[in-house]
Amino acid sequence: MPRNFIQSVIAVSHIEFASYDLKNHALLYSSGLAGKILGYSEAEMKSFAHDFNRMIIHPDDIEVADAKMEEIMASRPGQIIEMIIRYKRKDGRYIWGYTRKLVSEWDENGKPAKITSVAQDVTEMVSIQEELARRVAQLDEISYRNAHDLRGPVASILGLTNLMKDKGMIEDYYQDLLQHLCSAVEKLDNVVGELINPDQEEKEWD
Repeated sequence: MPRNFIQSVIAVSHIEFASYDLKNHALLYSSGLAGKILGYSEAEMKSFAHDFNRMIIHPDDIEVADAKMEEIMASRPGQIIEMIIRYKRKDGRYIWGYTRKLVSEWDENGKPAKITSVAQDVTEMVSIQEELARRVAQLDEISYRNAHDLRGPVASILGLTNLMKDKGMIEDYYQDLLQHLCSAVEKLDNVVGELINPDQEEKEWD
């Protein structure tokens, strides 16, 4: 496959592609997107790689990152390790990054030698999820009120779940959860509708 075609695919994908040398703690290749999003130079990104980006990982997510690295070191051929953590931009703000990593090469002793990874900025998706959680909490708070008060939050949750699907950013391991959530909220919306318009349901049964 022509190299320029591969570069074109990388350029339009909005996904960071990278390769790491585990033995030397070195960044072997980066498509450059991560540096652009975070605001760091190529040299800075290479320096961060010496410590597996710990310098720019949110302090609260270091433990998660370390645990995932242990999973990678103990992974089987072809096993993909996924992770969502926060990374610090050069301007001090944090963004959420979703990564998928796998060991692409082992040394003569059968230990992981190189990692191939893809990464994506999912800050918007996480914001939607947080808003969704807030709306669900709002439902709990007003559950004792009139059914009319439920209609607004239910409609908002339906809109958020549809937005998550439309974004096309949800990986396989989220799909089932989102589908169950959508089904549950749609059923709740129907129940609320029946509570608000009981006469309508009676007409449908006549």
